[in-house]
Amino acid sequence: MRFERKFISKTIDNFDLNRFLINNNFKNIYPSRFVNSIYYDTIYLCNYFESVHGIASRNKVRLRFYNDDVKSIILENKIKNSDLGIKNYKKFSINREGSFILKMESIIKKNKELTINIPKKINNNLVPILLVVYKRDYFESIDNKLRITLDYNLRFASLININQSNYIFNFLRSDIKVIEMKYSKNLNQERIISKLSNYFNLNLSRFSKYCTGIEMTF
Repeated sequence: MRFERKFISKTIDNFDLNRFLINNNFKNIYPSRFVNSIYYDTIYLCNYFESVHGIASRNKVRLRFYNDDVKSIILENKIKNSDLGIKNYKKFSINREGSFILKMESIIKKNKELTINIPKKINNNLVPILLVVYKRDYFESIDNKLRITLDYNLRFASLININQSNYIFNFLRSDIKVIEMKYSKNLNQERIISKLSNYFNLNLSRFSKYCTGIEMTF
């Protein structure tokens, strides 16, 4: 498992953060890309309420793909225990009779439509609840022990009333930017956390894109 710590900001400039990290021995490790997450929950939103009420041990189930690559969807189970987190990944096959066809406009290419086949249920009781799309920049320390990501251009769309073929067009946007630090539990990162916090006037925060999306769209 690894620690996950977050800063939230509406004012931080992407270029300034990039320059700060490069000057503090970080490097870009991937090209920026769009992350698409389809969250599943019970019809009573049990995962949402567990997060809101601060239950230490909880999990989220989601489908994820990057940019427009709908053929490479991965099923993720994200397990959290306070600030520690771990992800389990697996590919999956879809029973056509037990699936929805989800359609949405590409964020990358104008006038391009994406067709996504997703299961109606996962684990017999989880149904599609929310689509979250955002852009992510990736950084890593030169010793490869600490990863920092910047998420921005957040968009949310409710899937609660999805039918057999649903076209997603009513995204709600947020100007929140999320800086997340991920590192092993035996690594002391208080120095860089303090430096980043003081330089940009940031405070560590609990933040969930899923919970934010639920509160914006429901």
